[in-house]
Amino acid sequence: MKGKTLGILVAVLTAALLLTGCVPNLTGSASDKKAINELINRYEQGMRGNSADALADLANLPFVGSLGLELMDRANVRWEYNQLFQIAEVLDYRVLEREINLGKDEAVAELTAYVKDRSRFGGPEDVYEEYRRLELRKAEGKWGIYKDEQIGIVD
Repeated sequence: MKGKTLGILVAVLTAALLLTGCVPNLTGSASDKKAINELINRYEQGMRGNSADALADLANLPFVGSLGLELMDRANVRWEYNQLFQIAEVLDYRVLEREINLGKDEAVAELTAYVKDRSRFGGPEDVYEEYRRLELRKAEGKWGIYKDEQIGIVD
């Protein structure tokens, strides 16, 4: 009887984990996870430094730009990030939370970041949290970003 009850409990808990998406990611190597976390740290530094060059260096081509077009070279990716920094100067950018869903050669990193910026057109500093999705691909043994998308803001 105890075995049957335990089996039912395990089945219910497993179903709850699957339905809520709270299943640990068991794919991907420790070295891949480390490389992706280092890439996110470099992304954070590039944002904080308003560096389109640093961010373009993290790209894995082809890169999907903000209009959904594939950008085939780093110059176009650099231009894309430079447009962001032409609109607002990033004064501070810190990744507060990161969730990485890792496959064999692709991954998705969902970030929550603290952002402090100021419009280049004047006005006060703005402080908010943003939710960002980085879609990553591993090519020739190196992880890179192929799509960078802001998915929400909380003031």
